[in-house]
Amino acid sequence: MRRISLIFTVCIATLVAGCMTVGPDYVPTEPKVPEQFSSELSGGLTIELLDIAALSQWWTTLNDPELTDLIDRAIAGSLDLREAAARILEARAQRGISEAGRFPTIDASGSVSRQRFRFGTSQENVIVATNTLYGGGFDATWELDLFGRL
Repeated sequence: MRRISLIFTVCIATLVAGCMTVGPDYVPTEPKVPEQFSSELSGGLTIELLDIAALSQWWTTLNDPELTDLIDRAIAGSLDLREAAARILEARAQRGISEAGRFPTIDASGSVSRQRFRFGTSQENVIVATNTLYGGGFDATWELDLFGRL
């Protein structure tokens, strides 16, 4: 307990000493900001004279084969918007499949069976009986994940 109070006292003293070093006569410095952040194109250069094809490959002017290789791999592996959306849907479906084992499995079934019987040997003594059977079932199973398999 004594050690904690000592550490607390040292922290408070450091905090107070840090606040007092600025002092009441602190005047913040004014940052130097340029008058204009962008300038007009100079030297006879106009928008029409810009080479769009060269600008689309600007990193090749740096003569860095590693940078060029990285950008080429990024362009080759980039997806368009539809492919990216399809991969997101696929990942969500895979997550749903992998988490399906954590929930109970429910199964329901139903059936109807109808039979007609005739009893008797002559036309006059024939007895017709109809038997209808209805069946239904419901099963629910759930595997407890005791050892982390799921």
